[in-house]
Amino acid sequence: MHILTFNIMRSFIFLVGLVSASPAVLRPRQHDGHGSSPMSTSALPQAPSSVWSPVKAETLKPQDTRPGVKRVRYTIGPFKLNPSGYKRQMYEGQMDPNSDVFKGPLTGIPKNIVVLQTNSSFINEDGSPADIANGLYNHHFIVADANKMGPSPLKCIDGGANNTTPKNMGLLMGASEANKDMIFSSSKNLTTGFIVGANDTVIVSAELVNYNNATKTVYLQSELEFQNVTSDALDTNFFQFDINMCNPAKPDLVAPPGQKKWSVTSKKVEVAQNGYILFRRGHMHDGGESVELRLNDKPVCISTAHYGGELGTATINGETWETISRMEPCLDPVQVKVGDFLTVTGNFDLAAHKSRQHSHGSGMGEQMALMTKAFKHIINQCWHLSMLWTSC
Repeated sequence: MHILTFNIMRSFIFLVGLVSASPAVLRPRQHDGHGSSPMSTSALPQAPSSVWSPVKAETLKPQDTRPGVKRVRYTIGPFKLNPSGYKRQMYEGQMDPNSDVFKGPLTGIPKNIVVLQTNSSFINEDGSPADIANGLYNHHFIVADANKMGPSPLKCIDGGANNTTPKNMGLLMGASEANKDMIFSSSKNLTTGFIVGANDTVIVSAELVNYNNATKTVYLQSELEFQNVTSDALDTNFFQFDINMCNPAKPDLVAPPGQKKWSVTSKKVEVAQNGYILFRRGHMHDGGESVELRLNDKPVCISTAHYGGELGTATINGETWETISRMEPCLDPVQVKVGDFLTVTGNFDLAAHKSRQHSHGSGMGEQMALMTKAFKHIINQCWHLSMLWTSC
């Protein structure tokens, strides 16, 4: 999941790819730095690219009361999904073998702005919510700034290619099944936000799964709250942290034999820039219980998964299925300094929560745990974990 220059502030995502111990034959979704690919990515074609733009823009009342702040809801699409059971072409980098893949540039949204927060969800053609309750599984939908793929503020303590970590993801807005909002501003007197430059290129990358037996058309609705760029604005951005990132062996991560409840912890990753961790929240697949972020072995976030509810319950193949509907965020800023170390832990319980079944019914999806954060760097840089991180 590759989430995107002002060299002012960045953020990054902790991405943990895990494979469940289901008796069915699995096709692992994570690839490259995220785990095993279903087949060699070099043998797969590139997904076709399209140019996307909003089909509708609506002015809303901003939640931030500061002067000059605007909020606009953009409706983007259409995204046409093939029916369940349709034999799909696999593409390079594809994570879910049952998804329809969309990518390409996004035009028609404002530039030279500081984005304070976004909130994204899907609707059907008639305007009603599109979610798991009516057969749409959103593996991920990413809108990213391609000009903000900079170096990582973290480094491997032991292992990893040249002790480096994946680049900044530039995630601007988008959604997964459980996480739909992104907060780039801080309530603790830190002037932070995601800066979209006047000449930046914004791109779409998405995988959507249709559990219906008929073709389905959906639209993304994203609310963007922003203001014009100011001289004191600190830029917030995303980086990824795969649980295998600093492990040269890149082992497959599976439940221990005979166990349905287990935990997996990453290797230690060193902080390479002073700053503050801001907004942070986990991302998991069904079967996950929580994602923990630790700073120098002390917990600074436990992001718990919430299942079910009106938008998180569906009937698949005659069985009631409760998917993750929300991950608990952590909001208080946490100061970090060069030489500190971070770890992320994914906690899983397949006895309490079933894995997601593939749309063709051949097996269950694997587990995933991801930590997002915002970071403020002490020399005017900011990062994000799928936590927000400011370096200033």
